[in-house]
Amino acid sequence: PEAHDGDDLQLHLVHQIILPEPVNETENPVVPVSTDNESSGLPSIGLVAVLSVVMIAAFTVQRKQQ
Repeated sequence: PEAHDGDDLQLHLVHQIILPEPVNETENPVVPVSTDNESSGLPSIGLVAVLSVVMIAAFTVQRKQQ
């Protein structure tokens, strides 16, 4: 067939951009997060868990090699 024979398929792509509405700073004031509670144990629990898994894996591999 020829390039434009009148029986061609057409595709139309429409983009719609929705911009966020500006936030008024006076309506919702930003509340600063307190960093005084640095003694929480949650980060250290993650570190202890990772070290425990690595040690268990090392012992398991060592036993399999013997």
